[in-house]
Formats: sequence, structure tokens, C-alpha cells
Amino acid sequence: MSYKQKNRIRTDENLKEDVIDSLFKNYFVDSTHIEVSVEKGIVTLQGFVSSEDELKEAHRCAQNLTGVTEVINHLHIHTPKDKPLSKTGFETGFS
Repeated sequence: MSYKQKNRIRTDENLKEDVIDSLFKNYFVDSTHIEVSVEKGIVTLQGFVSSEDELKEAHRCAQNLTGVTEVINHLHIHTPKDKPLSKTGFETGFS
């Protein structure tokens, strides 16, 4: 195995960090209530988001990373009465 190939091998912990980073940096995803786990390259997303579009975008953030072999999406869309706090501690714009 060459040096380049070794550097392409991503550990589950590396992948988890990359997914969390990708979700956090994505303007369309509030990752505050998303938990990420990775086992053998398979990413599992759990928690909740505010819309179907946000759910799809979170899935895309994980799927598009090198080393991810599959994404299991257990995210749920929150109802209007359940207004979680955003990253800043204020209510989010759930409607």
C-alpha cells in the first residue's frame, strides 16, 4: 500500500469528526440536535431537524464525505410546539 493510499484510509473517529464538522459548517443545517455515530464507515444520524429540506441536507453532508460507505438517517422532523434552542441558546425559527 502506498503512502497516498494509507492517507486515504479514514478511521471511524476521523469520519465522525468530519461529519460533525460538515453539519456544523452547513448554513442550512442546525446541527445542535443531531447525534452522529460511525461504525465501519457507516454513518448514523439521530436526533431532529426543523424540516424535510434540512433532513435531506444533513444526509447529503454525511454522504458526500470520502470514506463514508452508507448513511443511516434516523433524523425526525420536529413539530411546531417543540421549539428547541439554537446554537446560541435562543429559540429557533420553528413554525
